Amino acid sequence: EVEAMRRREDRAMLARIGVAGAIAANVMLAALALYSGQFGGMDGPYERFFRWVSLLLTTPALFGPGRVFFAGAWASLKTRTLHVDLPIAIALAVGWAQGLANTIMDSGPIYFDGLATLIFALLVGRFLQQRGQRAATDSAELLYSLSPLSARVVEGDAIHDLPAQALLPGM
Repeated sequence: EVEAMRRREDRAMLARIGVAGAIAANVMLAALALYSGQFGGMDGPYERFFRWVSLLLTTPALFGPGRVFFAGAWASLKTRTLHVDLPIAIALAVGWAQGLANTIMDSGPIYFDGLATLIFALLVGRFLQQRGQRAATDSAELLYSLSPLSARVVEGDAIHDLPAQALLPGM
């Protein structure tokens, strides 16, 4: 049952990573066109087109796979505890809002290539972190399961069977 739940979580995270990666790759292609247009001279309508394409691609990445950071930030605010998702969500929201404003005003940088790539990289990092934490938890559980439940204490001619917790200080 626990393994089935872990597999479902892993599949969901890998799906998020896949979607975020595909979107980031496409946004980077649009950004490549914009960057090369800055050096080679791009007509205004084409530049506007690639800006809007970047916005339209990044928005689903932010509110799809990137939703996990906003959910974590919201939970952090509700419980009044600090969590790494809070500054991440703020940065993603501010970057997207600034890119949106610059796209609408047709001036300034749009940041969408960085946002899409950041979402992808953060999701990959979170997946690797979860896998590492699971491995550590599994190792600790295995170590605990191998520890004895009781100990036989021999004092002179007397033999006592004691629970293992009685021999540990502070237990």
